[in-house]
Amino acid sequence: MDKGYILSPKDLCGLNFIPDLIRIGVSSLKIEGRMKTPEYVATVTRVYRKYIDLAYSNNKFVVSEQDKKDLLQVFNRGGFSTGHLDAEPNRNLIFKEKPSNVGVYIGNVANYNKTKGHITLNLNDNLTIGDTIVFEKEDTKYRISELMMGKNNIEYAVNRSTCNYWKNER
Repeated sequence: MDKGYILSPKDLCGLNFIPDLIRIGVSSLKIEGRMKTPEYVATVTRVYRKYIDLAYSNNKFVVSEQDKKDLLQVFNRGGFSTGHLDAEPNRNLIFKEKPSNVGVYIGNVANYNKTKGHITLNLNDNLTIGDTIVFEKEDTKYRISELMMGKNNIEYAVNRSTCNYWKNER
């Protein structure tokens, strides 16, 4: 028997199928924005508009990894699904582990000083003051208000670096 959140579908990402959808006569797309943020609707609209325009141009149709990442950052329930747009059977439609946004993996905690609330992160992605982060086994969201590299305050930390963050609840 399946356990977990079996009614939590992954978001459909049909960017790669836009040229085919246009070719077969699809003239409109629906953005599922119910219970999503205005940022989600704006990002999805911006990215899909870009690739619809590209499909109508004479340029090579290539979807950038940054655009996919932008979509993952605004809402992500365990990655994307292609739904049934592909000819292959899709057995990857549901994300049973969590019913809501899981975000984008940015790195690992290298050290945590509980007394000071000081966390050292080994980053696999960029992190900027103002970003919101969640730790895997917690439900609380934290907004980044201070970052340090060594003894210097920084505005952002880049992929493959180690930075310090003070854990203050949102």
